[in-house]
Amino acid sequence: MKTKITLFFALIFLTATTIYAQNIHRRTVSEKVKTTMDKITVPLKLDPSQAERTDSVFNEFYQALYQLNEGAKPSGTSAKRSAFEKILSVRDKKLQVIFTADQYSQFKNGVEDLLRPYWQTHEGN
Repeated sequence: MKTKITLFFALIFLTATTIYAQNIHRRTVSEKVKTTMDKITVPLKLDPSQAERTDSVFNEFYQALYQLNEGAKPSGTSAKRSAFEKILSVRDKKLQVIFTADQYSQFKNGVEDLLRPYWQTHEGN
């Protein structure tokens, strides 16, 4: 009887860890760029030229974030806020060149929030 109970709990533990491990999926840079473009193309009414250049800007942005986070992992420290803000400001400067003034304003005042993870936009809830 003890063997059956032990086996039962071991099976539950293995099942739970397997399910948990499958839910942890880090999206690749290209997946992030595609998701971002899907979220911003329609609200900002980007023409094909703008969409292509914006895609390239976000590709560079997510590559830089990936490198920043990978560099922080071996040392066990989190990425520095100042480095993140520098990467963000470079992205914003490039987007200002691509977008019209209205598009950039709309991006900063609403559309950019769509790009943040759910937990960041709903901290107070």
